[in-house]
This record gives sequence, C-alpha cells and structure tokens, in this order.
Amino acid sequence: MHEPGKYKVHDAGLQAWLRYQKIQPLYWERDEHGVPLLVYEKTPVLMELVRMYWEKNAKFLPKDPPETWYDTLASIGRKPQL
Repeated sequence: MHEPGKYKVHDAGLQAWLRYQKIQPLYWERDEHGVPLLVYEKTPVLMELVRMYWEKNAKFLPKDPPETWYDTLASIGRKPQL
C-alpha cells in the first residue's frame, strides 16, 4: 500500500543509482509478489535524482519519470493492486 511521504523503488538500476548518490533507504520490504523493494523518504532531492536517472536512461524506461511508486510498479510491467 502507498504510504504518504514514502517512495518505493523496485527498479534495480534506480536502486543502484540512488546508492551511488549516497541516498540511504529507510527500509526494505517485499511486494505482494515477493519482489524486494527499497523504501525512501520522498524529498525534493530524491525526486530530482530520480528524474536525472530517468533522463539518462530514457531509451530503456517509460516516457515520464515516476512521481510515485505506482509509476515504478508500472515501469516493470505490473499494475498496483488498489
């Protein structure tokens, strides 16, 4: 379930990019399919880094950078359970 102020990341490339940028997750969990994801505090700095990652890897990723974890779920071909 979506939590306000949190940003959940499934994408391993984005997780690595954030780790390289020294952004630490709050914690990790598994989604309903058992896939691990990292949970970050949603801040302007975090979202700017996500946008930078999406721009750098645009040809491999969805057209728009994700603003919420729902978009990240969709980017790996899964729709969130509402």
